[in-house]
Amino acid sequence: MKGNSNDGLRIIGMRHSERLDHVYPKWFKKLNKCSDYEAFDANMPFEIPNRYNMSDYEEDTVLTLFGTLISQFTGKGFTLCKSTPNYIYCSPALRSIQTAVGVLDGSGSVASIKIEPGLFENCTLYQNKKIPTFMTSEELLNTGFKDIDYEYRPYWSLDDLFPIERKESDYIKRFNETVSYIQKRHAGEDAVILLVGHASTVDLLLNYYYERERAYEEKYLLKIGDYIPYCSSIGFDQERANKKNFTINTNVSIPFTKYNFTTQFDENFVYRDITELQHLIPSTKPKQYN
Repeated sequence: MKGNSNDGLRIIGMRHSERLDHVYPKWFKKLNKCSDYEAFDANMPFEIPNRYNMSDYEEDTVLTLFGTLISQFTGKGFTLCKSTPNYIYCSPALRSIQTAVGVLDGSGSVASIKIEPGLFENCTLYQNKKIPTFMTSEELLNTGFKDIDYEYRPYWSLDDLFPIERKESDYIKRFNETVSYIQKRHAGEDAVILLVGHASTVDLLLNYYYERERAYEEKYLLKIGDYIPYCSSIGFDQERANKKNFTINTNVSIPFTKYNFTTQFDENFVYRDITELQHLIPSTKPKQYN
């Protein structure tokens, strides 16, 4: 299977697209059944997936229409940069699944989406919130998600996440083990693997392949969305001479930019504490992150 111009694996991590609850935090209120939903803004989806319990939308939101559009543009960007995904692994969050579908639509990829709980964000974000209930395979299938690999057996179970994870370090360990598993699963292939997750997916994937001069500061996970916007992506290519090594590839996609928004992450933040990547930062003026 050939999905890129590089011999070996190309692994890309990306954040999900624009979520509706960040635009309208209470959009799901008064939803008792799917037919109760009514879009009151042109950026809201015309319809939403049916769920057994509509209150599950409180912590497992859908994308906005703009969010769907950005995910499709991002998928097109992957194809323009010869990074059409051969495999897609995805967080169980609905916003991530819908983003993955958008990437498929935009890129023309025929990959099936493998839902991997190991790619879900840090559970510590939900310590004082309702624990999210994700859509079941039956719900997804009945709602028309035909691009999902329902035969895939994930490396992590949802039961491994809640309420077991108590610290950010637990999440980092889970993420690293997930990437290692996926990478080994496709050892020896020439393929593009896309990991669709959350803002931390981008930052931690870099952290997986490059050693920082300072230990990873877990406090960044609490505000990471400020530096890694919707549909940001980062890619790494397997080296020809040493298949154990991966190096950053800044041309796996092209950013989508409009007034006051871009999918390009903050290079000062993402490349922090990695001397060999400082030349990738456009500005020479250092920023401090406290």
